[in-house]
Parts: sequence; C-alpha cells; structure tokens
Amino acid sequence: MHNAGSAKDSFTIAVVEACADKACFGQLKLQTGDILFFDDSHPHNFVTNDTIRFIVVSIYKSSLGSQRSNISKALDQCIRDTDTHFAITLNEIWKRFTQSPQNKRDTQEYKDAENEILSVIMKLLSEQNPSKPKLTAGEKTALEIRDKVFHHMDGNLSIASLAKEYEISEQTLQNSFKSLFGFTPKIFLRLLKLNIVHQELQKSTPQQTSVSNIAIKWGFKHMGRFSAYYTELFAENPSLTLKNSLANEKGLKEACVSRQEEMV
Repeated sequence: MHNAGSAKDSFTIAVVEACADKACFGQLKLQTGDILFFDDSHPHNFVTNDTIRFIVVSIYKSSLGSQRSNISKALDQCIRDTDTHFAITLNEIWKRFTQSPQNKRDTQEYKDAENEILSVIMKLLSEQNPSKPKLTAGEKTALEIRDKVFHHMDGNLSIASLAKEYEISEQTLQNSFKSLFGFTPKIFLRLLKLNIVHQELQKSTPQQTSVSNIAIKWGFKHMGRFSAYYTELFAENPSLTLKNSLANEKGLKEACVSRQEEMV
C-alpha cells in the first residue's frame, strides 16, 4: 500500500497484465485486463494484497496534440484491454527497444513507438466508454476511510470507532474492506501503521528515539507481537532498521563529500 504518481506533465496509461487477488487504485477496483489512465495532478493511493503485474507508459501531454482531450476524458477511469491488444503492443515495443543497442536508436524510433501506442489506445477508446467499476455503499465508505487514515492516521483508531463515525455496521465494514483490498479493516490499519513505523525508523537514529517509543506512538502495545508483525512484513527486525538508518545517513554524507571533491 502506497501513494503512486506519474511523471511530471504526463498522462500515464497502465494495463493490468495479471492480478492474483484484490487491487484498488484510487477509486478503481482493478482486475486483469483493465487499462487505467491517470496524471500527476495528485498522488493516487494503491493497495493490493497479492501479486499484481502492470505494464505502464507515460506520455508527455504536450506531445498528444488533438488526442489530448480523449485521454483527458478517460482520466481516473478504466477501459478493457480487448484481446490483450494493448499489453501485447507494449511488450513487443519493450522487446524491440531492449534487444537493440541504445546508441543505435534515433528520435524517429521513439516517435514511432509513441504513435503505435497511441494508435491502439485511441482505437480502444473509440470502441468503449471509460468508466469506474460499480461499488457498493459499503465499499464507497471503505474508500472514504482509507483516504482519511492515509492522511490523518491516529495511533488509537479502532474498527468500532470508524463504524460509529461512518454509521455503518462493523460486519459491513469488514466485508467491504475484504472485497476492495483483500484485508479486514484491522489488518489494513495494522499494515498501514507498520509502514509508518518503518518510515519513522528509517528517518531516525538510536540517539534520537527507540523502537518501543515509535511503536507505542502508533498504537502497538505488545512489543513481541509488534516485532513479529514488523519482521514478517519487512524481513528484518525493527531495531536493525533503526540501526541501519544511521549507517545509511553516514554513507550518504560520505558519498556527497566524495562527489563534491570529484566536481571541484
């Protein structure tokens, strides 16, 4: 679970080549074969509970000409990759570029590839109306809660308090989170808090704080269970993350000094 963005001043088009289970991008509930459109005007929240494979391409808005309005109308919506035509096209272009020496490519090759991509997309857009998958009332509430906790996370949030605030039963909330994200609300909040703890540990040093202080700040009261959850998710003990953050900071400073000397 993280915030995804696209290249500056670009439209990004992504096709879901494979989706093992649940995936949600912004307001879109995704499945294999979906083509989604977004830009860099704001970050897009992405959550998946299993393996997912995207093919992604970004195209400068300034290069689209008259086709820009068609892409704009499809933003934050989906169409289907009929006969996997778009995925096949992108894979063929990728193979073409990776198998040829970079120093032998010219500007025309890039333009031809861009035109080839746009040709497929425009054909699909002419055949389909971009849309958002229909969501239940409970799923819409789950998305509201997701957006709230991502930006205003509280270490003491509970499922009962969220259900009361949004006037929804705890059972409906459970079912809606599992339908959208593949996680119960409890596991969703735990994973989010673990990611926040991970970020704080990476930015801190043992001299500034301790693992227990950061864990308690975000609502983890049992250090043994917290450590087990953290290690399972990040494949290292939280104390090692905190220790390595200091080593990484020193390494970065040394690299910066070295680079400065090279440039003098």
